[in-house]
Amino acid sequence: MSDIKVSILCLAFNHEKYIADAIEGFLSQKTDFAYEIIINEDASTDGTADIIREYESRFPDMIHPIYHKQNQYSQGVNINDKFMVPLARGKYVALCDGDDYWTDPYKLQKQYDAMEANPSCHMCLHKVREENLSTGRNDTFIPRCEIQTGLMSPYAFFTELGKSNFFNEVCYFFRRDDYYTYQHNYPDFAAASMKTKTDDTPMLLYFGQLGDVYYINEDLASYRHFVSGSWSDDFSNASAEKMRAWCASGYEMYTLFNEYTHNQYAEPLARKLKFIRYKLAETDKDYKTMASDYCKEILEAQSPTTAFRVRMMAKFPKLSGIVFNIYDKVRRTNH
Repeated sequence: MSDIKVSILCLAFNHEKYIADAIEGFLSQKTDFAYEIIINEDASTDGTADIIREYESRFPDMIHPIYHKQNQYSQGVNINDKFMVPLARGKYVALCDGDDYWTDPYKLQKQYDAMEANPSCHMCLHKVREENLSTGRNDTFIPRCEIQTGLMSPYAFFTELGKSNFFNEVCYFFRRDDYYTYQHNYPDFAAASMKTKTDDTPMLLYFGQLGDVYYINEDLASYRHFVSGSWSDDFSNASAEKMRAWCASGYEMYTLFNEYTHNQYAEPLARKLKFIRYKLAETDKDYKTMASDYCKEILEAQSPTTAFRVRMMAKFPKLSGIVFNIYDKVRRTNH
């Protein structure tokens, strides 16, 4: 059991409330192989580092933290490339941020077995439970609709992405050498996404085009949504300027990815470009674009009430604006 097969890579910053759950999830794994836990503690201003040190003292052979005196992320440092991946000894890497956690003790074994049994596979993913800290709900899952357990070809995988199915980073499992290549030589489409600090989608794109993807239709981990300071929290409160920047970087990312793959997956991913265009129009209150033929597929996926409002605002902007303002005021008063 001395030969490390999986390296768990965990990014931690101001996760005092959550980091113990993440580490306990790592330590609870039941495997027939050895694994290690590498935690990057990015100069937290709370008690995150103290909690990690306590676990390190108890499990020095398994837990290998990296402590920083200055925050590296804010300085634009690629932490994975510079600090974490060079330490990883495993054949595979499994990702988990310090505010998320694994719930199934056989998660690593299941993903390891899937990759070992399928040499054509470059990424293993699974269903993730979403914990919404703003509402207290934990009965939703990522991806939103059911996908059967088993292999997906790159085209089938991008078809799922194109349908707006998503896969959270807490379930990512890659071959270590592939991950090193990606982190050490960011493709242009990944660099475009990183302009808005978004790194999960470019990973899905990069590893999805390398070969087959194995999906496990089981809830093996939890993603905490709207943790203070997280991307989801920042995005939910995004200003119009930030939303425009997100749309611009997303559009650039998918366009560059299509160039990178010589348009092999342009068709299944076309809906993503429409979605981004719709979100930009929504930010700018450009109802005509939202109701256009180009965005029709996205508009039809909205609630009937939203779709009706958009179409009315596109056709009769002044009159509809007055009517909907009165309607909204009445609703707020009644509630």
